Amino acid sequence: MNASQQGSNVDPLDYYPLVARVAGQLVTRLPCSIERAELINVGFIGLLESGRRFNPALGVAFSAYAELRIRGAMIDFLRKFDWVPRNVRRRAEHLEKTKHLLFQRMGVFPSDKDIAEQMGISLSD
Repeated sequence: MNASQQGSNVDPLDYYPLVARVAGQLVTRLPCSIERAELINVGFIGLLESGRRFNPALGVAFSAYAELRIRGAMIDFLRKFDWVPRNVRRRAEHLEKTKHLLFQRMGVFPSDKDIAEQMGISLSD
């Protein structure tokens, strides 16, 4: 399908492998409770939406545009079911990286005090 074709002429079934590929990439980083089939279903909805919204006049390949919409639909779906706010996830990730860094540097598991000092926060935080 080339960029000169209308978005409404896009046959979503032609891009099913794209949906499956994006789902496969995401599912490897998710808990096993999230099934690939769920992501594919949500991604297919994103694909249909991209077919409706695609504007070939912008000069972007449909596959590139659709991939962003598919991934976005999947991520939106995952966020709806995530009860932990993103800032808490970021802080937990920072904590884990700090623990790993200190372990590499010290050769032993760091104490809570060591971690707090490295992160520049109080021990109570």
